[in-house]
Amino acid sequence: MLSVNKTEAMQLNQWQSNEYPKIGDFNSDNLKIDNKFKDINTQLSDRTKSLKAMAWFGD
Repeated sequence: MLSVNKTEAMQLNQWQSNEYPKIGDFNSDNLKIDNKFKDINTQLSDRTKSLKAMAWFGD
């Protein structure tokens, strides 16, 4: 059962004592977290490449 309450940033489930989570709820939350880490890693990698290129060309 999806929770009524969600975290602000990623909309992860926050169950109350009268709610009962299902494995699909956890899988959904884990996928959101995994995708967010992937996005952050890609952004960092892109910025690192840009910084290295700027240093190479003396910008």
